[in-house]
Amino acid sequence: MSMTPITFYAQSVPNKNTQTPTVFEEAIDSFVAWVTGGFITMLSQFVTEANTLYDNCNAKTLIGTNAADTAVNSAISAAASAESAFAVANAPQWVSGNPYQPGNVVWSPSNYSRYVRIVAGAGATDPSQDVTNWKPLSRDVSVTMSTNVINLASGNLFKKTITTATTLTVSNAPPAGVVGNFILEITNGGAGAITWWSGITWILGPPSLKIAGVDIFGFYTTDGGASWRCVNK
Repeated sequence: MSMTPITFYAQSVPNKNTQTPTVFEEAIDSFVAWVTGGFITMLSQFVTEANTLYDNCNAKTLIGTNAADTAVNSAISAAASAESAFAVANAPQWVSGNPYQPGNVVWSPSNYSRYVRIVAGAGATDPSQDVTNWKPLSRDVSVTMSTNVINLASGNLFKKTITTATTLTVSNAPPAGVVGNFILEITNGGAGAITWWSGITWILGPPSLKIAGVDIFGFYTTDGGASWRCVNK
């Protein structure tokens, strides 16, 4: 039986000592997307194949069994390395009972996602289950908007079709000092007048939206949503 090889991360590993905060944050998001998207899947497949190989070899020869043991141990080591990578690249692991300040970022041991503290305090509830005190730092989730509110706690890619005059707002931006960003995809933006939220700096100038077609915008803030910079296409 052949084993499916694991493709390792081909880009630069996040390094807060050599990268700017913006580049570091982008590198972290890229690394996390790779781990949670491709690497975990490959690792799961690798472990499944290793276990199958173990079962087959166990019924045949001692040599085959020893080889399977080695494969399983390699898979376990790879899993441990992946967990360590999360801790290094993302943020400290959340610890029950530890005090945290607003803006502190941790990763949850229950789902390996990053969360940012909303209010000061300590608690025993994992951030993934504590929506009162923690919220996701970034989530690779596409949201088709049924309202005019861009809720950053629900995703980071938002899609909106315009049919009439529309006033857009943003909610749940991360606290000052933490980069918040999202992509907005607007369909038929010229079909109705759009009123944007305050504080936007248009890098390429105010947009002229298509009556029929798609316009794409990339926004980011570093001051809790008081101001935003945008590049549109």
